[in-house]
Amino acid sequence: MRITTSRSGAFLCALSLSVIAIPASIADRLIDSPSTSDSLPVPVDGIIDENAPGWVWRGSVAVSDPMLHGGAAMAGGPNCYGSYTFQGTGVEVFCIKGPAVTADGRAHKSGRIQVSIDGKLRSETSLYSSTSQDNVSAFKIDNLPNGNHVLELEAAGGWIAVDYIKVAVPAAISGTGGAGANINFGQGFSDVSEVKFNGSARPYGNGILMTNGQGNEVGSIFFMRQVNTEKFTARFRFQFAKDTQGDGLTFCLQSAGPSAVGAWGGEMGYKGIDRSVAVKFDLFDNYGEGRNSTGIYFNGAYPALPAADLAASGIDLHAGNPVDVVISYDGKLLKVKETDAVTQATAAQSYQIDIPLYTGRRAYAGFTASMGGAISTSFIQSWTM
Repeated sequence: MRITTSRSGAFLCALSLSVIAIPASIADRLIDSPSTSDSLPVPVDGIIDENAPGWVWRGSVAVSDPMLHGGAAMAGGPNCYGSYTFQGTGVEVFCIKGPAVTADGRAHKSGRIQVSIDGKLRSETSLYSSTSQDNVSAFKIDNLPNGNHVLELEAAGGWIAVDYIKVAVPAAISGTGGAGANINFGQGFSDVSEVKFNGSARPYGNGILMTNGQGNEVGSIFFMRQVNTEKFTARFRFQFAKDTQGDGLTFCLQSAGPSAVGAWGGEMGYKGIDRSVAVKFDLFDNYGEGRNSTGIYFNGAYPALPAADLAASGIDLHAGNPVDVVISYDGKLLKVKETDAVTQATAAQSYQIDIPLYTGRRAYAGFTASMGGAISTSFIQSWTM
């Protein structure tokens, strides 16, 4: 089968799309989240090709041409539908315009592309033109709330050809002078030049792999510039592999230094880190805390009890779903909220605490994780503070 547009260049049918290969040690544990509720990290330039992982296409055909971005596009008629969940504050859709798209020996008149964001129709734009044009911006929206958004594309009244989209990506890292550093990995960890990796922690794709299911592992990461601990809001997404057993991870503020890492096993890489405060997410019942708990701990104490059970809220840390966490501190009250990114179940806790009393007014922020004989694969997908 040969597919062409009315341009002089020919589209050749591409029957196999590129995929990301995941090592077996991770692939047999991590599960994909539905495209309507989970987003993948965005490249630094914000550009996402139409055949990148995370896209869902129906009634479409992948075509290739060296003139296109990435050498390919996705085309289809009135039944063509595509969706992609992105995290950011805006998105732009780039298409091909022309008089027709030719497939199966027939010329199909170019139609209109309908664009919806979060279930709301935002635009219907004609892709018909008397001359063929590549790299045409068919839709652009800015000033969306920073977070996950679902982009939906549909063909109407003819054929469309989608080349790529571009997501608005904020700067990876910024500073605020005496107030301490700002941390912005909201689009993933594409630039880790200011992140210190310790123990088993390492970059993986656009995320951070804290433990990799090998047994008796311990790791930590810390941003190498200190943050303000008097008032802050931290947001991050983590994921444990499905049916992971132990032990867990913590979000940690500490003044020991960016190379700090605690003990393995139930200590979650936190026990032994002095001048610190940590919020845990615990998979294993060591001393009666349960196998699905959270809690707050100080000065490197064993992160077991006291603890709050997350199961009653419907959050199961063993389910393999990404979990979004918001931790906010106003100088007196520390509030923690967890949301299962798939089921949307939520839980919340609050703690009366003077954080600078333990860490000082500025400290290193990051994560710790570990396992013992009960293995786990743990992953940090995004983080802002």
